[in-house]
Amino acid sequence: MRCPNCYSENPSDNLYCNKCATPLPQIVDEVYVAPTRTLETPIPEIDTGTTYAGRYQVIEELGRGGMGTVFKVIDTEINEKVALKIIRPEIAADKRTIERFQNEIKLARMISHKNVCRMYHFSKEEDTYYIVMEYVQGESLKSMIRMTKQLSLGTAVNIAKQVCEGLSEAHRLGVVHRDLKPQNIMIDQDGNARIMDFGIARSLKAKGITGPGVMVGTPDYMSPEQVEGKEADQRSDIYSLGIILYEMATGKVPFDGDTSLSIMVKHKNEIPQNPRKINTQIPDTLSRLILKCLDKKKEKRYQNVEELHEELNVIEKKFPTREAKVSKRKPITTREITVKFNLKKLLLPALVVIAVIVIGMVGFKYASVKAGAVPLEDMVSVAVISFENQTGENSYDYLQEAIPNLLITSLEQSRYLRVTTWERMHDLLKQLGKEDVEVINSDLGFEICRMEGINAIVLGSYIKADEMFATNVQVLDVETKELLKSASSRGEGVGSILRNQIDELSKEISRGFGLSERKIRANSSQIAEATTLSMEAYNYFLRGRDDYEKFYFADSLRFLERAVELDPEFVMAHYYTALVKGALGDRAGWQEAFDKFKKYMKKLTGKEGLYAEAIYARLEGKDDKKYFKILEDIEKKYPKEKRVHFDLALYYQNHKMNDEAVEKYNKALELDPKYGYAINQLAYLYSYQNDFDKALEYFKRYASISPGDANPYDSMGELYFRMGKLEESKAKFTEALELKPDFDSAWKVAYIFALEENYEGAMRWVDQYISIVPSDAMKSIGYQFKGFYQHILGNLEQSLKTIDKAEELARSLGDNHLIDVVLRMKLWIYYEWGKTEFLRDSIKARMDFRTKNNISSEKLNTMLSDFYYGVLDLKEGRIKSAKSRLAAMKPLLSDLKSEEDKDMKSSYDYLYSMVLLAEGSVDEAVAVYKKRPSFPMSFRSHVSFIRRNVPFDADFYAQAFQEKGEINKAIAEYEKLMTFNSEATEDRPLFHPLGRFRLAKLYEEKGQYTKAIEQYEKALEVWKNADKGLKTVEEAQRRLAALKSR
Repeated sequence: MRCPNCYSENPSDNLYCNKCATPLPQIVDEVYVAPTRTLETPIPEIDTGTTYAGRYQVIEELGRGGMGTVFKVIDTEINEKVALKIIRPEIAADKRTIERFQNEIKLARMISHKNVCRMYHFSKEEDTYYIVMEYVQGESLKSMIRMTKQLSLGTAVNIAKQVCEGLSEAHRLGVVHRDLKPQNIMIDQDGNARIMDFGIARSLKAKGITGPGVMVGTPDYMSPEQVEGKEADQRSDIYSLGIILYEMATGKVPFDGDTSLSIMVKHKNEIPQNPRKINTQIPDTLSRLILKCLDKKKEKRYQNVEELHEELNVIEKKFPTREAKVSKRKPITTREITVKFNLKKLLLPALVVIAVIVIGMVGFKYASVKAGAVPLEDMVSVAVISFENQTGENSYDYLQEAIPNLLITSLEQSRYLRVTTWERMHDLLKQLGKEDVEVINSDLGFEICRMEGINAIVLGSYIKADEMFATNVQVLDVETKELLKSASSRGEGVGSILRNQIDELSKEISRGFGLSERKIRANSSQIAEATTLSMEAYNYFLRGRDDYEKFYFADSLRFLERAVELDPEFVMAHYYTALVKGALGDRAGWQEAFDKFKKYMKKLTGKEGLYAEAIYARLEGKDDKKYFKILEDIEKKYPKEKRVHFDLALYYQNHKMNDEAVEKYNKALELDPKYGYAINQLAYLYSYQNDFDKALEYFKRYASISPGDANPYDSMGELYFRMGKLEESKAKFTEALELKPDFDSAWKVAYIFALEENYEGAMRWVDQYISIVPSDAMKSIGYQFKGFYQHILGNLEQSLKTIDKAEELARSLGDNHLIDVVLRMKLWIYYEWGKTEFLRDSIKARMDFRTKNNISSEKLNTMLSDFYYGVLDLKEGRIKSAKSRLAAMKPLLSDLKSEEDKDMKSSYDYLYSMVLLAEGSVDEAVAVYKKRPSFPMSFRSHVSFIRRNVPFDADFYAQAFQEKGEINKAIAEYEKLMTFNSEATEDRPLFHPLGRFRLAKLYEEKGQYTKAIEQYEKALEVWKNADKGLKTVEEAQRRLAALKSR
């Protein structure tokens, strides 16, 4: 056998190299490896967020060991978290290994005990074998020892007892663990010890699968008989448990060495030091028990774990009650995986992953904080600045921002601390004229803190050695720069930042301010609960949130979807995903993401928890009063939180309380004069009040502080549209698209071209919109606009095909609201072109769809059905039938839900006015139509632009005058409709060719032939490529020809 170190040949039965004493390949961590393998195949790379073996959605990698790689996954068939261990291909290289695994999994599955992690099954995906196990959320015993150096004796004994209980069940079934070690013992969130990895256990009855002379185990915890390659039995597990107990009580293992061989030799030959010499608090009884477990001769050890458990029980009773059990605790890390880590690489005292927070309070009267509601002036003020990346790797630069954000979130949970948000720190940078600074160093941090009146600052850095990340934080008095507290934490991999480091550092910082353990516990929960266990997911979340705030919804969605793929329970990522999908018009996607937000929102605490409650009250409970009350509570607790002032301003604005809204917007802008959201919204408020000069001033200010962003120019485009300055409006929308080609502006340019009756331009821009928009929901809206313009052009057949595309996309999304909007549009197009035979089928299709999918209440749908069939009756001349449908609608109006009332009141009044007009009761018809609720166009709703134009009913008053024989008034009304009104309004319907056609007929009736010809020509210019057989178009053509031939 060739030595892997010096490459010299050795006899096949040697355990060590004859030349250099290197252990030969039969000696492995955790599992036997076939000595005849000739090729080591790497473990296949499995990306988080993907699905393995058709059912396991990968959440994160938990760690790597000698046996393989372990992942936390969701078993999608049962919707439960499990652990998935991918076996190294070289381990399963021959039949004997596969046979052994299959046999051992069968044995391990027999063990069912609260202190044993369940093994589920051993299977194969393509050429890769894997084991599915119970997922235990908690921290490994090894991790606990590393953090505390040594456990309290009561805790150590209690854990040992629980391990005994789990081993007792396994040994009863004839299963020996053979690799018991702290890494393989998890302490779950209820304080229970759980033994992991019975995957290399073997039955006492199933000998012969592995040969003699093969060592299995981990050197630090290996029994003498395992070192010699002899058969292991239950007493071998007792030896390993003795070492674990030794380590828990003293903080170190009894035997160490530079090589695995030197450690194993000590197991075989050296007597362990009495643990009392390391920890004098260990009683003689416990010391003797440990040393008996570690006897070289297994005949002199405890012969079974029941005997050991009994003695541990006697010893435990002598400890104080408070030390007699493991306290329940939230998990600090999901699983501790053993890695090779050279602490000599961490020569700096600051082994850092994080620079924490700044805490301040005049005089630092930390210990005097009383329980109950804490006045703001008595709270400790805290700020966190950027962390220093000492890893030497630029790929970890994102942690300079991510770690402070996480620490802020963690510390905000305490009602005794007033934490300066990361956003507020950057607001202060803007006030210093340093908004381009990305990394806040200590000098700048102190300057910001002095300006804001913060009394303490936390500095920090992070470093990496192999797979180990380490962090150090220092909390300093801002005024004196006196060191108030220093703390450090470390863990395996960058994921340990979320698994344990943030929580540990937050607690240490709180202790530094004199908070009692009770107060710390009362106001702390794991950062991973409020955020995520995946740093990669958190990084994607931050990037997605930043893009959302720029209104770059497609870019934002890509980052956020990646975040929730990596962590399906990342609550705030689900919330922002819902916001983005809503902005992209994906209602079904919005609902799905919002449902997930609701499912996990209880994980949020502190400020984010309050925001979650407010969001839920508004969107799910439809409780505006509760929403407002929670916002007021947030404002009181976090008076320098600009976001809450902004949200309150929006609330006031939506409730027409404009003075209050202006006050709150200005409060947000006092905190951050360059708060783009507030500047933009305040400009809109002035725009709606027709104070265009002030609105434009604020929009320009918004653009100046957001160079390169598209939204300020899109906002100005909307303002110019309201002002009636269409060329300026088009120019600004175009500027927005030059900055961000997929920004939501192209449909607005298309509408302006249509308003100018340049339908070729409109079609060109709507095609561009369809080609660039980033979601199928928006493409569906694009096809609705295209179908709408084709309808105006008289291309009825093509219009319906295009609308079918819109419907197809909506159905593919499962968006019932969007489908319903398309069905509405289709029936009104049939109505407008007099296709009553298709209109009837279209009404039925829409109403059947609404009923089947429970869209709106049953009463509203009953009314809506009567309304549509009433309109159809009038179209076909059945006034009496239309009146009966109107009579059926009336009693239902009072029973509608509040959000349904306006819509159906408008429909009822429309049908009523049309019935009165048909009966010749013109004045009554006009009176009813005037009080009909209207739905003006708004850029906040694409659909409102189509709804305002289809059906074309803007000429109702003109038709009423015509019915009364007041032709001149009817002409005047049409002339007003067909003339561009530059007065301020966002409600600008198109100059419909039907209106021009009807005006031309009135001119003709009055003998104003030149004007009639002009209007016919304008209408027919739009209809120049209209479908054959459209009666209105053909009538216009005949009338124009007759006039021209006079």
